Order: sequence, then C-alpha cells, then structure tokens
Amino acid sequence: MDKSETYIKMRLAAVSDLGMGIPPDLIPQTEVTWMNTFVFVDRLGNFYYSDVEQTCQLERQDQLQEMIEFPIGGINDNFWSVLRDISQWAFDFQHEDFKTYIPLSMGQLWLCFVMKELFKKRWIGDKWIKIVSGS
Repeated sequence: MDKSETYIKMRLAAVSDLGMGIPPDLIPQTEVTWMNTFVFVDRLGNFYYSDVEQTCQLERQDQLQEMIEFPIGGINDNFWSVLRDISQWAFDFQHEDFKTYIPLSMGQLWLCFVMKELFKKRWIGDKWIKIVSGS
C-alpha cells in the first residue's frame, strides 16, 4: 500500500473524478489504526487520508484494478486486454504521460492508468490535466 506523500497528493487531486472513496467502516467509540499522523486503516483494511479539511480513501492496487474491470484472481479475455493496454502504456517512455512524471510505485502507476482510462487525464507532477487528442 502506497502511503507516500506523492500518492496522497495524487489521490487528493483526483477527488473530483474518483470522489472521496467508500466511507470508513468504523465501529462507534473505537479507535482506528493510525499508520502515521494523517493515514489510518478502518476495520475492513481500507486506507484513508484525513486531516482537518478533508478525508479520502487511499485505494489499494487491487481496488484501482477493479475500477477498470481488471479481474482479480481470474484470467479471461479482459485480463489479457487490460494487461496489454497497461504494458504498452507503461513501457512506452515516448508516451506523453512519462515526459512529465514517472510513477514511483505500483499504486501510483495504477492510479495514473485509471485516471487515463476512465477520465482521460494525466498527472504532471502537481495536478491532473485533461489529455488533448494526439498527445
């Protein structure tokens, strides 16, 4: 699970697209498990970032994969299709996405891929921008 400052920044910037995530499953009057000052885990194992101003889910890699219908635990035609798409995108360093930012973890890579596939946006190091046709 990526809990880095960069991933948190990327996820918070994606709130308008991905939303705040699923609400924490907390048992009333029980403490959550805090990973650090701002990141906690609910009783179901979901990670969240929370400060005074906002709270949002920090999706795990499997949760990001499910957003693009990547079959977890099973192989079918869609598995190979998505794997081919992300492989082509991730290893093509001539691709515009990687001229401004190279993901430093699998979580960051999958978040970038989800934002590209679902919202046609790419990360430029400090914000998500709309991908212009042909770039």
